[in-house]
Amino acid sequence: ANMDVADVEWDPDPPQVAVPRHGKESKKVSTRVMMPEDALHNSIIPHLISQLDKQEITQAEFAATFILAYTVQRLPLKSPLLGKKERTSSDGLAHDKHYTKHRQRASSDASTSEQEEDEEDVLQYFPISSLPDPCPPTPIPRSGSYPASFLKVYYPSAAHLSLSDIYGSYKVYKVPQDVQTCIAEWLAYRIPAVLMFHIPSPHEVWTMQCEGKRVVTAFIPNGNNGHTGTSEQSTYTSEEETRAARDPLLFLVHDMQHLVKFVSPAHYVEQVGFHNTYARLPSWYWEDYMQADPQCRADMEYMMSDMNGSSVFALSYFKHKLMEAFSRKIYPDSEAHTKQEHQPKTYYAIFRSSDDRAQFYVIYSEVLGVWGMDEGAREAALCLCTERFDHQVHSKSLRDFFKQAGRRKLG
Repeated sequence: ANMDVADVEWDPDPPQVAVPRHGKESKKVSTRVMMPEDALHNSIIPHLISQLDKQEITQAEFAATFILAYTVQRLPLKSPLLGKKERTSSDGLAHDKHYTKHRQRASSDASTSEQEEDEEDVLQYFPISSLPDPCPPTPIPRSGSYPASFLKVYYPSAAHLSLSDIYGSYKVYKVPQDVQTCIAEWLAYRIPAVLMFHIPSPHEVWTMQCEGKRVVTAFIPNGNNGHTGTSEQSTYTSEEETRAARDPLLFLVHDMQHLVKFVSPAHYVEQVGFHNTYARLPSWYWEDYMQADPQCRADMEYMMSDMNGSSVFALSYFKHKLMEAFSRKIYPDSEAHTKQEHQPKTYYAIFRSSDDRAQFYVIYSEVLGVWGMDEGAREAALCLCTERFDHQVHSKSLRDFFKQAGRRKLG
């Protein structure tokens, strides 16, 4: 499904800019048509949306082309595609034979051998037929398809490349390597990502993560981001929407970085397990803390939607924030327990007495009981955030518990 130049309203006489060449012909220049911002927002992006609505392209192809279009528009004097090690060719396009598709592995404190032992292929839980991409149910070979014909006009050096070629064998300017690898995997139907045109609520993001999926948002400036399509004016109702409208490319790349951490083979299953375990908290937690304490709700919504990686870190964050919320509940008039720039050096400093700390551990133990933690994981959760926590032994117990929960959910 190629974008047809004839179907798009192009500038009949677009401006051209001189693009310096490299290597032996460094003194020569070539000209490349400069993409006006109006062409990007009023022609190229709306056309991509139309293609997506008609199921002519996939969500991954939309996101990959969205990034490429913004990059080309913002780099009239530079090559959007760069090689990491090889010299740039005379036409401004550099192929990097060392930059090939590979599975991105999340960094952690564990050794390489331990990482390899813990990694699990996301695709074993999401066969191609069940991936959350509405188009197509059976993959269509797209090795010969171009990302969009705007490249023929604005970046002819890359017009012969497919999206898989670009994200699998070249370096897209200022797109992090792990994000680029993730896009290549998404294009190959190996990533359970969901494309949206609006900024979802924390609860929406959390619900999807409970199902093993992660949202990425392609925010359309001055568009109707509640659904596909555009409108002439939009009113941004949140600081996040304003930030997304200011730089949609940066916002999408940031979302992709969260996706990278979520689908990391080293942590994917345990994250799904953690979110589903968190959902089983007792009713008093939702009523006494999430509803009655706005600060607690903000802290936990951040954990639910914006924290990807190790389940051990997520649980330590949950425990700490629950301590803070509990202290606000029993010391309602204490200024010392309001949100401050510098947190106490030890978590126990939150409480005024050992009796208050013991009272907290009564409710925290109830949470662990509701979650059904085995003896090893329960001991690790109780030692978490204290000097008694053994990183190697206790971390493994917690990760194993959440992995089991994740496997039960994913089947």
